[in-house]
Amino acid sequence: MAENRQKLNSLIHLASIDSQESRRTLLSEITDIFIDDAEACSEHQNWAFGDIMGQLAYDLEKQVREELANRLSANGNAPKELITRLANDEISIARPILQKSPVLTQSDLIEITHNQTQAHLSAITARPDIGADLSKELVSHGNDNVVVNLLRNDTAEIQVETMQQIADRSPASETMQAAIVDRDNVPKEILIDLMKQVSNSLRRQILEKYADVDTEQLDEVVSSMKDKLDDGSASKAERYIDEFVKRGALTESLLLRFAADERPMEFLVGFARLTEIDTATAKRVLGDKTGTALSVVCRANAITPDTFKEIAMSAMCGIPSDHDRVLPLVRLYLRLKAENAQRAMRFWRTKKGALDTIAEPVKNSA
Repeated sequence: MAENRQKLNSLIHLASIDSQESRRTLLSEITDIFIDDAEACSEHQNWAFGDIMGQLAYDLEKQVREELANRLSANGNAPKELITRLANDEISIARPILQKSPVLTQSDLIEITHNQTQAHLSAITARPDIGADLSKELVSHGNDNVVVNLLRNDTAEIQVETMQQIADRSPASETMQAAIVDRDNVPKEILIDLMKQVSNSLRRQILEKYADVDTEQLDEVVSSMKDKLDDGSASKAERYIDEFVKRGALTESLLLRFAADERPMEFLVGFARLTEIDTATAKRVLGDKTGTALSVVCRANAITPDTFKEIAMSAMCGIPSDHDRVLPLVRLYLRLKAENAQRAMRFWRTKKGALDTIAEPVKNSA
């Protein structure tokens, strides 16, 4: 009793001193008390501890919150409101909470994937309790690094539909392909389909991993691959992009990924397939320094304004990539009527070499 009274008096004394050092000490003392007695705390006491610790921590420097997050990260009785607040803080503070805290539910974590940075999502992939719904959201909202980290987490539950989404996305990333091949329990059908796209070393890994797959089935796949490699009528980039087209996986986001990764041939062929024009014409459209041809082609094919802007700003086309040139072009794009752009495309297709006339309908599209 005397010891408790002495500790209480010490806390009261610390609370009365208005200094950063005393507040840090007070927070440390209160955190010690909470951790020692967390299991015995009532719901109201738990909330009160969380409120006090939160007020002190957020009144001090970032390092204090980092220390608090590390101390509470594995505590299953930590105050929910405080843990949620720390999980949404800067990544250096949030990381241990996102990686380990048993207080956060799957719903909490899904909400974080919708609202926080890629670094936060990457931290979540280290958890031992990732369910199927959370995996799906991490793949939908995460970049390639997040997806690869998720694949490397053997405890994460990834449903077949989500794994197929990853496989459809993987041709743009050999690291992602390798992570799929290395992961256990990937459906054989997905791996066999992946064999058509991966490097020779990864293909050998798949064959070694699934030696029990029906020999005729593998022979059929390998034979199909050989036929494609022997076919001189299509370029490597065209064969690569056409695999996406067959699966309905050629999207605007994939096109922008080719641009960001500086893969001009894949971007050129992908742009041609997505806008339903031939590759030679696509090359001329992208080379138009005025951006008018690009505006018409994208508008006629319902390419979103954001994607149009990213293409116009990228190194994949001939438009000078400065805002003074691109922003007026975006405004023009928004004013351009889809039916006028489609009419221009029809005229263009009926008259060879009519690319220069494609700007005509733009003048009347405000």
